Amino acid sequence: MAAEDLPRQAHNPEDITEEHSFDELARGLANGTVSRRRALRLLGGALLGGVLASIPGVALAQPEGRGGPPGGSQGCPYPGQIRVFGGRCDCPSGQVLCNNACVNGPFCGENEHFNSTTCRCECIDPEALCGDICCPTEAPCCGGAVCCPSAQVCCGDACCAPGEECNAEGQCVTPASPTCAELQDMGFTCEGFFGPGYSCCEAERAIFCCGPEAPVGQCGSSVSGCVPLVSG
Repeated sequence: MAAEDLPRQAHNPEDITEEHSFDELARGLANGTVSRRRALRLLGGALLGGVLASIPGVALAQPEGRGGPPGGSQGCPYPGQIRVFGGRCDCPSGQVLCNNACVNGPFCGENEHFNSTTCRCECIDPEALCGDICCPTEAPCCGGAVCCPSAQVCCGDACCAPGEECNAEGQCVTPASPTCAELQDMGFTCEGFFGPGYSCCEAERAIFCCGPEAPVGQCGSSVSGCVPLVSG
């Protein structure tokens, strides 16, 4: 049998003791199927591996670039692992083993879940991603970084406070109060709402309905008989 016809593992120094005994190597030398030079090289590699394996710490070491990613500390097999109670290897608190490495998880933030494929916390609803946070369903993303509660309006890259509106310039403003004339045009009158003798007046950036007991020509929150209707 020619040397190139030997099983592939026989050419690997690390596997010589598993696939072929020293007797088989000797027979290969005797019948000419293995050259003396190759036999010496294979034998030297096997002996060197045995010596290194007997040295404490070396057997657990793994050459960089071979056999997968580097292991964890304290002789643990996976990156990030440490020795815990009882001597077993485990990930530190707050981490979980995912794809043979310790990563943050599996407990994620609100509206997130741990994806065991990507080993990351991700939004339950992919469309809810807003910058680096996940918005609730009722809170749309504003400006790519802020989640606006349902009671607020998104204006540019900010959320307007409740009661505010976004103007044409992209600014949150308090809507202007309608005038008494505008209320009347909309079909509202103080007399029709409160009763006879009530009239509409404007003061302190607000609309008041003042009754017949209110002094003539006076309007405002401090005037007896005036009821605030719309504040500015």
